[in-house]
Amino acid sequence: MPESFVFNAKPWETPEICCLDRLPAHATFHPYPTAELARARNPQDSPWVMSLDGDWKFKLVDNPETIECESFMKPSVKTDGWDDITVPGNWTTQCFDKPWYTNVVMPFPNYPPHVPAENPTGLYRTTFTLPKEWQNRRVVIHFGGVESCFFVYLNGNQIGFAKDSRTPSEFDLTPFVKTGSNTLAVKVIRWSDASFIEAQDHWWMAGIHRSVSLFATPKIRIRDVSVRTLLDSDYRGARLVVHPELEVTGGQRGEGYRVEARLYDTDGQLVP
Repeated sequence: MPESFVFNAKPWETPEICCLDRLPAHATFHPYPTAELARARNPQDSPWVMSLDGDWKFKLVDNPETIECESFMKPSVKTDGWDDITVPGNWTTQCFDKPWYTNVVMPFPNYPPHVPAENPTGLYRTTFTLPKEWQNRRVVIHFGGVESCFFVYLNGNQIGFAKDSRTPSEFDLTPFVKTGSNTLAVKVIRWSDASFIEAQDHWWMAGIHRSVSLFATPKIRIRDVSVRTLLDSDYRGARLVVHPELEVTGGQRGEGYRVEARLYDTDGQLVP
């Protein structure tokens, strides 16, 4: 895609742009330091996972091109007069703006991919402290779901953009995260070209409606994994096929590694 096209267009009114700098999708799993913690399957017990759920600072503006939207992500901008909002949670259920129900008729004039210029936009701010143990590791932020589209900023730097209200989005924070306090900012735009695709018999909401978390991985890691069970002709036995996809970042060398997998039954016993 030509660079001039990307930066001269409004991403929220450009169907060709579904994301910018979003990491590829992958199977759901989390990093753990031990097999025992991984088998317990509680991400919050892992030292490599940090939840960002809770109270964030919030301000609702009329559209995504106000002057405030150009500077709110800078750590120097004060948020003393902003409201508090719970993340995860739609702002339309927290006394900002209002939900909108529709069946067939769109909530605004139906001229895709254009949406109204007066387009409620939520400005979110929070801070987090990078654990010392996370230094020299790859740091990724995970958004479980945001309606309708959003920009992510860290310490004043734009990290990425994404649509898809009901699917997760992840971004690599490593180039901009720092030791100590970090300022995370998110600009959420209520209406986008994706609103036409997502239209159905439902309530229209807006905001960061699913959990937000950070996780840290080694520079050499399993990026994705697929699992298949090939049944025999009697449907009584099966062969388990695990296909991991490795990723090497940070200038590391990927030679000399191997992946081992173990299968446990529902009672927690190792399957031979």
